[in-house]
Amino acid sequence: MIQAATPSMPYRRSSGTDTHLAKLLTTLHARRSRAGGTARLPARFSITGERRPLSSEHQLAPSRSIVNSNGKQQFRVSSAHSRELGEELRRARQGAEMSSGEVVAALGWSLGKLSKLETGSRGTGIADIAALLGRYATGKAAHDRVLALATETDTGSFLRVHDTCMDTLTTVGMHEHDARTVTTYEPLTIPALAQSENYTAALTGDRDIARVRAARNEKLRDHRSGRRHTVIYLYQTALHLVVGDRAVMHEQMLHLITLADRLDVTVRVIPVGRGGRAALCRPGTLLDFDAPTRPVVFVETDAATVVHDDPGVVAAYRKKMRALEGCALDAGKSRDLIADQAVAYRDRISVPLRIVRAEPGTPPQAAAGV
Repeated sequence: MIQAATPSMPYRRSSGTDTHLAKLLTTLHARRSRAGGTARLPARFSITGERRPLSSEHQLAPSRSIVNSNGKQQFRVSSAHSRELGEELRRARQGAEMSSGEVVAALGWSLGKLSKLETGSRGTGIADIAALLGRYATGKAAHDRVLALATETDTGSFLRVHDTCMDTLTTVGMHEHDARTVTTYEPLTIPALAQSENYTAALTGDRDIARVRAARNEKLRDHRSGRRHTVIYLYQTALHLVVGDRAVMHEQMLHLITLADRLDVTVRVIPVGRGGRAALCRPGTLLDFDAPTRPVVFVETDAATVVHDDPGVVAAYRKKMRALEGCALDAGKSRDLIADQAVAYRDRISVPLRIVRAEPGTPPQAAAGV
């Protein structure tokens, strides 16, 4: 059992699961103390953003509850944050080479409890996390990563730092795998989800990143998923901006054509001279899921990726994607434009950038503000 605390050691430790629980609580106490506060655990939030008092189980990183008109909870909706925590717990279990049945038998849990923890569809208590980490005998890196996630307040937006690109982030891979529709746009260059391996290598100067991104894209378009659709918007200038050399660009154009010919991918080019000006300025990826999972937005910067599932933020990015849809060529005309550029790169000729204006009578598109 955990013994009484002392000023020098907020939580005395014994062995086994209690040792991991004590480590978690001690680290949390230290973090709060350095921040000038007390060792309080984060307050819980409802789906409306209201703060809730903590239960006696010290709930952390909760999923969000949906209530009916009578105020009674109907079911819990996972958040992007709680699903990431659940995925880290699932990977820790797999790293320990333990089955779900072995874990629940050892801890006296039900399979349903463990399943909901790993899918992020229930609130996660620090005691439960400690029990799992103790059973899995996780290393320090995994221990610290899970602790950081568990003590991070779920506000509907969070940031994940990466070295060069977002391709290896846990939250990116798991959400892309589960998405029903992925809609993406990047200014200036070919979007990451539509890049050939050689294009990525030329763009980043790193062959390892190129391999990782190619593997990520292969998983995204795995035919076994059977239901995921990817919509790729690219600005016309990306077809003309030479990355690497003409051979790389010719291969990239052929790669885009191959994608455009797939039933589960839509490639649309936004011509220079059309509307949606504000929407063209910044990147964004919108992921939609089967109900009740709420949409998620990724926004990548040079050093970090911001993840949103706040309804207001998601609505802003949905408006952005509608603006891009309104000013893009249809899929057939987009394919023809890409094919023309492929021929130009193959024959080493220069094709001037054609300014495609809106057709007469076409209403101006509303510009998105993100």
